[in-house]
Amino acid sequence: MNVHFSAARQNWLSEQVSAGKFASIDDAVAWAIEGMIHFADDEFDWARPLLDKADASLGRGEGIPGDEFLARLERRLDALR
Repeated sequence: MNVHFSAARQNWLSEQVSAGKFASIDDAVAWAIEGMIHFADDEFDWARPLLDKADASLGRGEGIPGDEFLARLERRLDALR
């Protein structure tokens, strides 16, 4: 099989191999495909434990109202600006 990449993607892949992140471009592409397969197969099953944890936290009254969260977020963003 032949796969063609844009020049920018080819350069990025080559840089990843040169940096030692992958042994070859083939390895980099195989890694990406494996990630896509896993992601497609689980249909966000990976998120279920996180959602369950958040739901339990809210059940214990540990959450804050959305408008309060947004106000806090806005203040933090203002401080960073």
